[in-house]
Amino acid sequence: MKLNEWSELFKNRNAKYYAVGQASSQFGSFMTKTALSLYVLHETNSATQFSGVLAIAFLPQILLYPFSGVLVDRIDRKKLLIICDFTRAAFQILLCLSFAFSNVGIFLVYFYIFFMSVCDTFFNPASNSIVPFLFEKRLFDLANAFTSWILSSASFVAPALGAAIFGWAGVIPVVLLDALSFIVGGYCSLKLQMSSGKNDELLNKSENNFENKSNNQSTNISASNFKSDFMSGFALLKRKELLFPTLGIAASRCFIDPVYSICMPFLLISYFHAPDISVGITQSSAVVGVLLAPFLVTLLRKKRGLIANLKFSRALKIVIFAAFAFAVVALKNFGFSNVGILATVVFCFTSLLGAMVNSTGFAFFNTFVQSAVERHMLGRFSAIRSLVYAIVTPLGIALYGAVLDSRFLIVSVFICVFGAILETFLLKFVPYFENPSINTPLGYDHV
Repeated sequence: MKLNEWSELFKNRNAKYYAVGQASSQFGSFMTKTALSLYVLHETNSATQFSGVLAIAFLPQILLYPFSGVLVDRIDRKKLLIICDFTRAAFQILLCLSFAFSNVGIFLVYFYIFFMSVCDTFFNPASNSIVPFLFEKRLFDLANAFTSWILSSASFVAPALGAAIFGWAGVIPVVLLDALSFIVGGYCSLKLQMSSGKNDELLNKSENNFENKSNNQSTNISASNFKSDFMSGFALLKRKELLFPTLGIAASRCFIDPVYSICMPFLLISYFHAPDISVGITQSSAVVGVLLAPFLVTLLRKKRGLIANLKFSRALKIVIFAAFAFAVVALKNFGFSNVGILATVVFCFTSLLGAMVNSTGFAFFNTFVQSAVERHMLGRFSAIRSLVYAIVTPLGIALYGAVLDSRFLIVSVFICVFGAILETFLLKFVPYFENPSINTPLGYDHV
């Protein structure tokens, strides 16, 4: 990839507004969820209530994602982003007033998390499926890599900032900042310029008929066509080039992602007796990995097509997490002095490399989906992917929690190795196609 392609992306006004808008919305959400979780913990001193704040967010996702995907494909995606952001901003202001003038109960906090999760079930599919309407196809992977970089950075930085502000000034400033972040996100969505897609050789004739709209389907939704669209979204999973990557990412969400949020902090503090700051340092290392991901995208993009890069990035995870597992075994059995410091170093390197490779692979996966799925079906497929992830993520969290509570500590680090192997194995079933370049119409690889 040439540097002038990055320069061209950054000159595109959509790249700036899209990345800043998405990052702003996500940043505020992460801050507030962290602060409200701590608020519940302080108010109840209950681990069950504390985890309930996080768990309740999955319920709307599981129930609504299949339906939200159909709606996203039938209404204007840009308008939907704007409505979601400004609605959430208004709700944040109401929540702030409630904290300021009344004693907010736990039920209201649960209701807030539930309501925001409902908004997310519509916002996220619209956000994921709008990229083909904002950029030329040859810039899809760069736009995805840059946006993934921004969003991942926000997801790591925002919780720490939310916790810091909560500890210093309470929950109200966090909620106000969140309201502001949604206003910024809504404004950025207003500034997006949608493409009609008439010059895109990927579009079929029916998709070329619409002008200056983000969707080409009728907004009239009857029970019959809703059911038809609903089933057509699930039918996409019959295509093995879409089914197996989705299952692979799901395996990662279930068996690998909890390593960062549960396994590593528990092992550092409870097993290796590292100082509390080691957890923050480890999570910061993941931020560095995310920041480096676009450079790895640049390097791999020159040599391989989308599918090959997706498979290669997942195979690298086996090496990274296998090394991590055996390093943990060595730290446990060989009686090193300063084992807490050594464990922190090992965990930092694992977090950095794991986050870098994972963000890189996800950028290629998003580009692959945006290239392989018809534009008028991107919303429902994005929702179905999110539904699968919403189902498996709490299962993975529960698995790691049960294993760690049972003191099978070494088993926990090999779960992530199994996840990396399973993800790579599933991607073996993704077929190669005849187009040799990442910039060809479907972005598929040469046989």
